[in-house]
Amino acid sequence: MDVVAEVSKQELKQWLVENIGRMLIMSYDDIDCSAHLTELGMDSQETLSLLGQMEDWLGIRFPASMSEELGSINELVDSISNLYK
Repeated sequence: MDVVAEVSKQELKQWLVENIGRMLIMSYDDIDCSAHLTELGMDSQETLSLLGQMEDWLGIRFPASMSEELGSINELVDSISNLYK
């Protein structure tokens, strides 16, 4: 069973904020969930790594186009919720 079916939008957002914060060595409070991931300082390699970690956590595989469509944390949470719920 996919974990994503049991995970709320708030839990997805919290996971993203925590993991992006660790990757970028940023305080969680400094992460603007409406800012584009590149504005936060993430590069394409970090983004792919983040998606891979999230796939493992949720037990799903994202479409290949997902990395190209990423914007902000809020947009990513909405996309995942729409795709898998």
